[in-house]
Amino acid sequence: KNIISRYEGSGKARKQDHICIFISSYLDFVQVRARFQEMELSHAVVSEYCSHEEVSASRTRFFSGHVRYL
Repeated sequence: KNIISRYEGSGKARKQDHICIFISSYLDFVQVRARFQEMELSHAVVSEYCSHEEVSASRTRFFSGHVRYL
């Protein structure tokens, strides 16, 4: 909730176009990914379990602006 509200919330939060979030804990990663899906936020995922093709596709979607979060 803290991560998403920081960038999606109103008030002092400044909206940015592209945001890359690094999550070192797999448990936290799973929770954040579920929250992004629940809120229907445009995002792409890159993890050690992704194939090279999936990583490339996610990075391309992020850098081209099709998704806001990586």
